[in-house]
Amino acid sequence: MTRPTNYAAMAQFLQSASSIRLIEFKDGGFFCGDDEVTGREYIVDFRKLHFGRIARDEGGTFVIHEDKSLWDYSTHELTAINAVATGRAGDTPADRALMLALEDRASGAFFLLVLHGPDGWAAIGRLCNLYRRHPDKGDAIVRLNVAKQKRTVGIAIKIPELSLANWEGCYRYSNADDDIPF
Repeated sequence: MTRPTNYAAMAQFLQSASSIRLIEFKDGGFFCGDDEVTGREYIVDFRKLHFGRIARDEGGTFVIHEDKSLWDYSTHELTAINAVATGRAGDTPADRALMLALEDRASGAFFLLVLHGPDGWAAIGRLCNLYRRHPDKGDAIVRLNVAKQKRTVGIAIKIPELSLANWEGCYRYSNADDDIPF
């Protein structure tokens, strides 16, 4: 028997049966449920960056509505979405969130980072800039941090910041052995 090499696909398959763990920015920090995860490091899977919505029922259970991948939108479509989200299009701002797949660096567990609003979108945009400047580095390892930013009225607020901690070696599916039958 040959040793399997497609560990990333196997890990995703085996963990897909469990409930999805969400990380959200709220109350000035990053939280997974009631547990604060600010300062922890995660490996980013930018191939799984997409729009979506989160709905909660009275019991606090959430339902994830995933839209298509950001990579499937044209520049024109993204410009129109941004105009609606920032209120410049005259429409009601969409309750869209950006969702980004993360892997806990220490445990290998999968998470879904959900960021709402212009500050969250900007945090992911800054991370996109890092990828643009270093396309051959592999996957980014980010630390979930908080930054302070002054608003026009002079009040400092806490905003999400995805700080680059390191680069992970590239282990993309296209580089892996596809002999695993799923």
